[in-house]
Amino acid sequence: DPVQIQALFNNGAMTGAMCSSVFSKIRHSLQGWQPSTQMLHMANRIVVLSEATWSGMIWVNGVEAEGTFEVFNSGGGWSFLFGKPLL
Repeated sequence: DPVQIQALFNNGAMTGAMCSSVFSKIRHSLQGWQPSTQMLHMANRIVVLSEATWSGMIWVNGVEAEGTFEVFNSGGGWSFLFGKPLL
């Protein structure tokens, strides 16, 4: 079953991302996720370790696309982030 989540669109983000708090709530519904060792460089120059990577189908206002999202703690800034690859 589809999971509905609000997303933030950011054309400065080089990848898609999902907050780890959201991932922990919906991971049982997601297929195609894997543990990750990807190091992510934030705009403030902090380096964050991705907890997982999820690739799957997303729907935005009736448009379907495949996306890949790195999972890490956003600190409450967003739940789901659509970066340049999805814009």
